Amino acid sequence: MIWPVNKLVVSGILVLCILSGEIFAHVPGSEDDILAQAEAAQKSMERFMRESIGPRLAYEYKDYFFDEKDAARLAGLAREASLELGKIYNTQEVLRKKIEDYEGDDWDLLYGATGLWRKVCADGTKTLLFKGQVDYFTGLALKQQDRVRILGDIIRRCKTNRDKWGPAGNLLMAKALELADRNGAANKALDPIYGSGDLSCAVYFRAEILKSRLSRINSTELLKRLFQQVGKSPCADDFELHLRLAFLALRLGETELLEEVIEKWPESEDLVGSLILSEMQYQQAGGRLTEEALLGKSVFGVTLAVKAARRRRVEQYKELLEAICGKKEFQTGLILYVTAQSCRETSPALAVEYYLGAVKAQQRQRNDKLEIGAVQIAKQGAQLGHRVYYEEPAGRGIARDMI
Repeated sequence: MIWPVNKLVVSGILVLCILSGEIFAHVPGSEDDILAQAEAAQKSMERFMRESIGPRLAYEYKDYFFDEKDAARLAGLAREASLELGKIYNTQEVLRKKIEDYEGDDWDLLYGATGLWRKVCADGTKTLLFKGQVDYFTGLALKQQDRVRILGDIIRRCKTNRDKWGPAGNLLMAKALELADRNGAANKALDPIYGSGDLSCAVYFRAEILKSRLSRINSTELLKRLFQQVGKSPCADDFELHLRLAFLALRLGETELLEEVIEKWPESEDLVGSLILSEMQYQQAGGRLTEEALLGKSVFGVTLAVKAARRRRVEQYKELLEAICGKKEFQTGLILYVTAQSCRETSPALAVEYYLGAVKAQQRQRNDKLEIGAVQIAKQGAQLGHRVYYEEPAGRGIARDMI
């Protein structure tokens, strides 16, 4: 009698398991599924912003790319992120549709009271906004004639989702309109932002920057005021926002904001220096690094560029560094020393001359940006000068002075 009872119990358990599986199989959109997709979208956006910071800031520096490689890299990263966000959005839409199609009596218990339906809708809206923001950078990386289609698509999406995207959507539309050379429409797109009840400081300050640019307000005082306001707001740790304001001030010949940014974020020094260096190379290659253009640059900015050159293969910047040293304003110990390093193999006698200049500059006023003093520089110059004295008769005069 034991065997039939056990068989009956086992059979009952199997039936219950099958029925339970059927029930759960028809309950779509678990909380874990919804949260996983939202997290994936957030991580995708954060990864894009992190990996694209170099080429994005290369454009922000002067509103165009000095190096086509930056444009290509930004376009590639943006397309990759856009595809990923598109897939995530499609998955979220599938989850939303399944939840809305579910006809069980416990719908409100599962999705209404828990807020899961509202969350999956809001998450999809946010992912679609992320995708629009990424697509903007795809358009930015393209030539003007190739931007039309993608910018038009972004503007249409912004209008369709105006109520859902809020101030961030208005800002995106204004940026797209500006990039499409529709400045009047861009200005109008910014207007609703200021009356919004859910305006974040990040959107507000970026809208203020865009508005001043569209209005062609060239005021260092305005930029300084915004910079101070950002520093006292919840956006105080927003590096890119501070740097954007500093770049705009730099165009007006004001370095104070950039100096503050480098002081607060010292790890950004090489990134900023490399941008200034790229600009100077770009100008030199196009014959635009004239005396006037060179003297229009600040000692602080040029020093950052020279330090960036030093961290790379400095010899490739030999001609640029020599042009910089041709101006008395830039003849600091650091700049003269780095220039000497750039030409010590190809033009040893000239390098000795720069070493000697660096020694004198360091003796007059020690440059804290250079880690070695006049004595160490003199030692390096003397070693090279000794070689020049015996191998290059024409350079014996400067070599003698150095030794």
